[in-house]
Amino acid sequence: MLCFWKIDKYVHVNTILNIVYVVRPSAPSVTVTNPLVDETQVTTLATCSSSGFRPGTINVTWLLEGGPTELMTDTTTVTALTDNTFAVTSEYRRVVSKIDNGKTLICTVNHETLDAPISTPAALNISCNHTSFCYF
Repeated sequence: MLCFWKIDKYVHVNTILNIVYVVRPSAPSVTVTNPLVDETQVTTLATCSSSGFRPGTINVTWLLEGGPTELMTDTTTVTALTDNTFAVTSEYRRVVSKIDNGKTLICTVNHETLDAPISTPAALNISCNHTSFCYF
């Protein structure tokens, strides 16, 4: 027995499959500088970096001794990397005071791919030059 199939309509569907994957940022690393005490100039006290995330929108915040702190200038930069991910660098800058020595500075990174923000603490190390009157 022969069977014949009659196709009344042929539907051609163009399907575009977009594969989107998100990549989480690495835990931030904090590098603390050893600034000299100069209570008149804005100084970079620390730099926070994270990389390997996508999309490129990320939030970096700083806490000093557990409370919010004011940055003197916003120096957060997001850079596109060759592997189609992003990196962020943020500097904590403000006027240095000898009373900041030993305080804990925390960099927190928040990204849409994270369940909770990632934080890294670092202790400040404020140095005195020979003309400063520093007594720690």
